[in-house]
Amino acid sequence: MKKALKIMGVVALTGAGIYACNYYKQYRRFKKMEERIENLPLHKLQEAVKERHPNPNTVVVEVSKRAGLWQKFIACLHVLSA
Repeated sequence: MKKALKIMGVVALTGAGIYACNYYKQYRRFKKMEERIENLPLHKLQEAVKERHPNPNTVVVEVSKRAGLWQKFIACLHVLSA
């Protein structure tokens, strides 16, 4: 009986350890992807563009003051090409 409990305990601890390692690995992978997405120029542009007011005749894009000149230029090109 004691041997069976020890074996079950070892199996349970091993399973919990493997689960914890996989959870940590996924968390690290998620954080790395999040950092990569933050560094993409398109994501920075989307963060800089605050609102879009859909109107059939006009398009108004508000760009925050934090946006750099290059981001403002890309936003203008995107609006003109759309």
